[in-house]
Amino acid sequence: MAKYFQRIGTEKKDFIITVKLISFQADLQTKSYFSIQWKRGPQTEDSPVFELNPISGNTTIINEQFSRQSQLYRDTKSGRFLKKTCNFKLKKWESASSRVIDEVEIDMAPFINSGTSNITRIKFPGGSGSSDTGLNAVLEVDIKLQEGLLAGNSPGQEDEEQEEGGRMESFVSPQILEGEVNRLNLQIAEYQRQVSESRQAQQKLEDELRRKDKQLDKIIKQHQLELSETEQSKVIQQLRDKLTQQEQEISSLQSANAQQFIELSAHSDEIDTLKRKLLERDAVLDVSHFSHVNSQANLSHAHINHQIQLQDSREEVAHERMLKLKELDELNHTREQVEKLTSEVTEHRRNAQIPVEEPAQQKNILQVKMESALMKQIKELEVKLDAANHAALTGKRFDDFDHFAY
Repeated sequence: MAKYFQRIGTEKKDFIITVKLISFQADLQTKSYFSIQWKRGPQTEDSPVFELNPISGNTTIINEQFSRQSQLYRDTKSGRFLKKTCNFKLKKWESASSRVIDEVEIDMAPFINSGTSNITRIKFPGGSGSSDTGLNAVLEVDIKLQEGLLAGNSPGQEDEEQEEGGRMESFVSPQILEGEVNRLNLQIAEYQRQVSESRQAQQKLEDELRRKDKQLDKIIKQHQLELSETEQSKVIQQLRDKLTQQEQEISSLQSANAQQFIELSAHSDEIDTLKRKLLERDAVLDVSHFSHVNSQANLSHAHINHQIQLQDSREEVAHERMLKLKELDELNHTREQVEKLTSEVTEHRRNAQIPVEEPAQQKNILQVKMESALMKQIKELEVKLDAANHAALTGKRFDDFDHFAY
């Protein structure tokens, strides 16, 4: 009766419950055998017996899956599903008999449409016997609830039919009946729509078949295929021969395609080799280009240095030329002085001539001294003139003329 009142104002939905036992873990001292029983309503399902040996580890893989169809009730106001429980019982096997040593109850409502994987670790509280306490048993399961029906089951088939002797099935609220009627009306409308679409598709197929039949009749009439059995046999044989020929051509094409594929593979290898060579050549060209750029840079630097040296040489030559011109001017000036002194000496000699009949002892001492001084100056000027001529011929400058003295 309590469940009846809880389900007032709810709607019932069919779900496929899938429970996958993944692994089992426990703290053991000796090798033991266990199995897991899953109970939903009055029905139960048991896993195969598995061994847990502490020598090889405290965990074993079960990999067993159970499936069942069940109904869950959703509150029409809040949209939440009512609690739906199931039980996991841990059985321990000794010889050929087993006993339940622990049990856990799980609410399945939170797992409704919760995704593709809902792996949950279920921890058993403790063993029922003194020898089973402290197992710390943990069961790893994957629980899924997807809305739908199992194959062969009808909507509304509840796994709790046998609970409470089915006494509550006769008490159904008007709201539940109205919801069921609405659901059935929606299903009927959907079926009618599908039937209408199927009929339309069937009509289209029939129209298409009639159209093709008409085309075939037209072709037969055009080609006058009213043949005798012998002629039909000939036509069939011709068609077979043509089909055989086409098959041979297809086989030839396949062989040719296979040969082309082999050639393409070989060409592909050649292309790969060429690509590799091109990459190597590009690398060499890059190195050569880098060396060329460096050489150009060095040449440019050397050219600049050469231009600087050439400019310096030109400036030095211009300076030397100016010096030469200056020396020539000095030389001309010296020549003019020599010529002037020579003229003066000649004039002085001419003016200072003594008659033959006069004795040499009677020469004026002052004139002799002047003549000696003038001759000395003339010699010095001649030495300078010779030095200047030598400098002009050799391209050297001589500031000291002592080595030209007579």
